[in-house]
Amino acid sequence: DILDSSYKKIGKFILIKDEDIFVTSYPKSGNTWVRLIIANMLFKENVSYNNIDDYLPEFYSWNESSFLNKKNRIFKSHDYFDHRFKKVIYIVRDPREVLVSSYYFQMKIGSISRKYSKREFFNEFINGTYDSNFGSWDENVGSWYGAKNKNIIFMRYEDLINNPKKEIRRLGTFLNKKISNKKLNKILKNTSFNSLKEKEKKISLNWPSLGKDQKDLHFFRSGKKESWKKFLLPRENKLIKKIWSKNMRVFKYN
Repeated sequence: DILDSSYKKIGKFILIKDEDIFVTSYPKSGNTWVRLIIANMLFKENVSYNNIDDYLPEFYSWNESSFLNKKNRIFKSHDYFDHRFKKVIYIVRDPREVLVSSYYFQMKIGSISRKYSKREFFNEFINGTYDSNFGSWDENVGSWYGAKNKNIIFMRYEDLINNPKKEIRRLGTFLNKKISNKKLNKILKNTSFNSLKEKEKKISLNWPSLGKDQKDLHFFRSGKKESWKKFLLPRENKLIKKIWSKNMRVFKYN
């Protein structure tokens, strides 16, 4: 988007270098989780949710001058395909799980109330209403998959849950980072979903707006698979599989 003069960050006008790496995904697909894994892989410092942007920031909301001359820059992005991104880690997640996670996330940050209709949210989600800057799940995923090449690695959220050791080693290979067994075990310990949930209980997450009635809604909420089965109606599941059938089949979301 073209940003007005009141916006103090660099936005999409940032100067992107060929060696920059982008951790990209549709929102609520595991981007923060993967960035924490990468941070534990690359840095000795104690990296948490609250300071992850000091190490792997969002490229369109960062003050460019503080990061301009840094080597080995790694940025977070939710954008659909951008030809300027030369090396990309793209995380994909079952869109039905993304929908559920998005529902509770919007509730947490106060965009919708606790009584907001799940049925209405479903309709808005498939139209890309809440993340209109990034398109719908299908448009976003499809744009990157259509441009796939050796410099784009696709990681399924579900594979990261089922076989984290294998996926973290894949990630290390892509980043040209050797990972010892000791280092791998440390990464697993620090970034397991249970560990992240426990850490969230002990720290105050920096939210733009967080009312008292939202404190029990968590960022690292469940990390489960197939929770959508209790959320979606059969007809909604049928519809989403119909309209997004191509990319859901590509990534084996039955």
